[in-house]
Amino acid sequence: PPPPPSPSDSRRWASRCGSGCSRRSAPGSVRSATSPSVPAAAAALPRAFISCTEDQFEAFVLIAERVRSEPNWRVQEIADNHLAPLNSPEATAEALLSLV
Repeated sequence: PPPPPSPSDSRRWASRCGSGCSRRSAPGSVRSATSPSVPAAAAALPRAFISCTEDQFEAFVLIAERVRSEPNWRVQEIADNHLAPLNSPEATAEALLSLV
């Protein structure tokens, strides 16, 4: 499972997101951070990670480092922060399309 967010990451997210994000998002499940992301039978399937390189949260830096060393992962970088889908939808779409 991914590492839990650090307290400073959580504060940074809350200060950036504000009401603009809450209108566009839904609550997440804690299981997404504590359960395997894929069933064991799917472990051999190719996977992708979009790494946002600006003002990175510590947890995402650790995840990006880990998946770069795993054989079935492809990593694509976006020069934006974690809110890239909101800030830069075109760059996010290009990054996703480059993975298919």
